[in-house]
Amino acid sequence: MFRDIANCCSTDRLPRYKGDLELINHSAGSLTSEAYQKRWMRKNELLADAAEKASVAADWLGGRSYPLERLNNAWSLVMGGQFHDLLPGTATPKAFEFAWNDDVIALNQFAGVLTSAAAAVSSTLDTNTQRKCDRRLQSAQHRA
Repeated sequence: MFRDIANCCSTDRLPRYKGDLELINHSAGSLTSEAYQKRWMRKNELLADAAEKASVAADWLGGRSYPLERLNNAWSLVMGGQFHDLLPGTATPKAFEFAWNDDVIALNQFAGVLTSAAAAVSSTLDTNTQRKCDRRLQSAQHRA
């Protein structure tokens, strides 16, 4: 773009800048040119929340221990995506490639933790309805 301007117009009156260009208002809003990056970030946050809650329940019920290292590893990938140029959409294309990879790995890790925790919780549930029906039947027979 600069070359286009330099070739067609006089640049004598353009402002000159020397030193570091700190953009204090750079990407301060919530808009982005990479909306899927925000979508995946939000999906990771929601999946992480569910995985952590299910893991606490599974640990509390004795189904399995809390997977601290696995959750921390997934969260580390997600937090790397919080880098200030990714969410506003101003990162380089190569940075987005790395971020996509990290997002998908984190999604899969959180999903695996959630699935495992849900299985552990469900394995502790007493789903034997026959005993409950038998007790109700016996109670009804004693009352009669």
